[in-house]
Amino acid sequence: MQSLLDSLVIDTENDHNTQDTAKRVAKMWIKEVFGGRYNAFPRVTSFPNMGYKSMYTSGPISIRSTCAHHFQNIVGNAWVGIIPNGEVIGLSKFNRIVHHIAERPQIQEEMTTQIAEALQEYAHTKNIAVVVKAEHHCMTHRGVREHESDMTTAIMLGAFKEDPATREGPWRIRKLKKFGKILKIGSLAMDILMLEKDLIWVRHLKSYINWSCLTETNSFKKSILL
Repeated sequence: MQSLLDSLVIDTENDHNTQDTAKRVAKMWIKEVFGGRYNAFPRVTSFPNMGYKSMYTSGPISIRSTCAHHFQNIVGNAWVGIIPNGEVIGLSKFNRIVHHIAERPQIQEEMTTQIAEALQEYAHTKNIAVVVKAEHHCMTHRGVREHESDMTTAIMLGAFKEDPATREGPWRIRKLKKFGKILKIGSLAMDILMLEKDLIWVRHLKSYINWSCLTETNSFKKSILL
């Protein structure tokens, strides 16, 4: 790290602000930002499943990772879905597994795959779904400098891959949580809900959440009736 600072012609000897920067950055990378590479995998204990065989989800789980190409932040959230078998793991273990795998330089596609494979192993079930949505600072702070383009990746394994209805489950629950939060904001959020695909989806699920969506000839009417 000191060699990098020297190559950038940063006078660390005479600038008191950067005299210990190399040490601070190296310590930060090893113990925090890239901790998943150097720290042991978190201890994950399981206990007997008392007969629950349906899907459950956990999320959003915070994602703090680093792009391997430019060492820029990847910041977002993960959602996991699971259909358990004979054993289950504690709810906090999903967060610990996701955080551990995220804390290293990588690309989002690989991270999503590794999370899914680890959950299969430690949750003792092949039925795993993982959805990750994140902002990449290699796009927001350099290059195109685009702040409206998040990346979403998804891995569906077991029943989530084989059965279309099951596969839709994590997406529906994620959307329900999203809409629930938006509705709490009030009328200012109506523009956010005007995406055609979202309104079609809400109309499709109105029997579950008792929503009705109205349309006009040229655009969706900015009104949702509860």
